[in-house]
Amino acid sequence: MIPAVRAALREIDASVPVDRMETAQAFVEGQLSRERLLATLSSAFGLLALLLVTIGLYGLIAGAVAARTRELGIRVALGAKPASVAWLVTRESVALAVIGAVVGLAAGAYLARFLESQLFGVTPGDPWAYAVAALALVAAGALAAYLPARRATRVDPVAALRCD
Repeated sequence: MIPAVRAALREIDASVPVDRMETAQAFVEGQLSRERLLATLSSAFGLLALLLVTIGLYGLIAGAVAARTRELGIRVALGAKPASVAWLVTRESVALAVIGAVVGLAAGAYLARFLESQLFGVTPGDPWAYAVAALALVAAGALAAYLPARRATRVDPVAALRCD
C-alpha cells in the first residue's frame, strides 16, 4: 500500500516530501519502546532485589539455626517431631518477611502518589499489585527458610549436646 499512498500524495501535491511511511501500529510501537524498556528494566531490578532479599534472609536464618544447634538438639532429644522443628525455623523467616511486607506496603502506599504519572493501567492504590508484592515477599521468606529448616530437622541430639 505504501507505493499507492505515495502516488496519491504526489497527485495531490508533488512538492510535499514523503520521507518515511509506517503503519499506525509501527508508530505506536516506536513511541512505546522507551516505556517498555523502562518497565522491563524495573521488573528485572525488582526480581534481582527479591533474589537478594531471599539470599540475605537465607543467610540470616542459616546462621540462627547454626547458633541454635544445641537448643534444637535438646528439642529433638525431648521428643519434638521434625515437622515442629521445621515449623519453628520457618515461622521465624516468614515473620521477618511479613514485617518487611508490612513496612514495604506502607512505604509503597505513601510513595505511590509520587509515581502516579509513571503508572499505566494501574492505579496507585491497586490492591492486586500490593497483594502480589506482599505474597511474593512472604513466599521468598518461606523459600529462604527451606534449607535451614531441613538442616534443623536433621540435627543429631547426641552430637548437638556434645558441641560447644
